[in-house]
Amino acid sequence: NIGRWDPVNVALGLGHLAALARALVAHRPAVTYVPVSQNAPAFLRDTLFVALARAAGSRVVLHLHGGAFGAFYAASGPLLRAVVRCTHRRAHRVWVLGEGLRAQYEGLMSAERVRVVPNGVVDPRSAPDADPRNAGEEALPTPPKPARPFTVLFLGQVSRSKGVDVLLDAAEALLARGTPFRLVVAGGWGTAEDRRALAPRMAALADRGVLDAPGVVSGEAKAPHLARAAAFVLASTAPEGQPLAILEAMVMGLPVVATPQGAIPDMVVDGETGHLVPAGDAGALADALVALAADPTTRRRLGQAARARYEARFTAAAALGRATEELLDVLA
Repeated sequence: NIGRWDPVNVALGLGHLAALARALVAHRPAVTYVPVSQNAPAFLRDTLFVALARAAGSRVVLHLHGGAFGAFYAASGPLLRAVVRCTHRRAHRVWVLGEGLRAQYEGLMSAERVRVVPNGVVDPRSAPDADPRNAGEEALPTPPKPARPFTVLFLGQVSRSKGVDVLLDAAEALLARGTPFRLVVAGGWGTAEDRRALAPRMAALADRGVLDAPGVVSGEAKAPHLARAAAFVLASTAPEGQPLAILEAMVMGLPVVATPQGAIPDMVVDGETGHLVPAGDAGALADALVALAADPTTRRRLGQAARARYEARFTAAAALGRATEELLDVLA
């Protein structure tokens, strides 16, 4: 029911507004942080959050966690666009997840008030409940051993907007070229139409012994799939923010093949940590996968660089540090 007007959503929205009002009275915060929405009903709720916070004398930071805000604004009617503009005038900062997402706020916020504050993910080997025998430098993952055959992992919503149809086209091309491979498509269906369009094609590839579809995989259950993979693919054709699945693959030292949507180019550097291919181009995706399948040395180099980029930019500590810097800047 995301993005819909229904009694449950209205009740939740009113409850959240009441909770914010109580927090503003009890704590008198200097800054209020609002993860901003990308659909009309939820954005109108966010507008009330901003109004309450400003009325209480709190500065406001809006954080966009997706990549569809520009499309939402462009598709809105004149009245809603006016509300969007008014709300952003009252905010002190907008945070986006990557450089490629700044453009969504052209005309809404001055460039200096739009800041990049990316996601970070925890390295599972350094988590508090990790095996203490893995502590120290030995805990850093080495690039996964190449699976036999070459194993490609997709982990996310199984939908055409995530490029699963393009990935299946590429898999069929690999079969035609005689490239040994195995494809793992893990996740739940996006829509009923996605299932109708994709399920028969996936079943046909499964019958040929090259595709596994384990369904929804979450939490610790992701680790075995990431460990067995030789490459990770996310061929999205729709707007993206900063997909956490890519960061999870980078943690494990996997080369990533993806499309240059949203903040993905901040993570995947073409030819350095993986490959970027045009959205919707199954031929380019197949070419990239064939090249990786044929060259374990390059896979290892790309995977090591992906892990190094994660360590430098996208750890949980790095994300917290960046957010802290920006919060202090709002207070300055």
